[in-house]
Amino acid sequence: MKQKDIYVGTIKKCINVENYNRYGERQFEGDCQVGSVTLGHINYWAEIAIENAVLIKTKKNNYVLLNNIETLKERILTDLGYEVYPLKSNPTRDGEHFVDKYSLIPYFNEEKTQNETIKVKQLKRIALSNAKDER
Repeated sequence: MKQKDIYVGTIKKCINVENYNRYGERQFEGDCQVGSVTLGHINYWAEIAIENAVLIKTKKNNYVLLNNIETLKERILTDLGYEVYPLKSNPTRDGEHFVDKYSLIPYFNEEKTQNETIKVKQLKRIALSNAKDER
């Protein structure tokens, strides 16, 4: 994975979701529905679950919490860009954890290292040493 895909941010837990659909349209070909469009918005209320979490952005624009990656298989899959326990940036139901996309800041600030690759094992060592330095 690239260093530009690693962030520090806040994970929140959704405590209440309200969906408001304003308009819906279905498209049919004969008797078969081939598509639908629904416009609307979602109101939700959330509480902070984890602050300053190290997050890895996946190919599908979801996020993976670094602390959730424990086994060798999970590390390899994450290094290849696959999602292991993905977190979305918008909640869809009560009790769901999600990433507050407005709290995200890049983990590596130097522009010259943004396109360099890093493995999960290396990232865990760096995060662990940074946590010890903060104490």
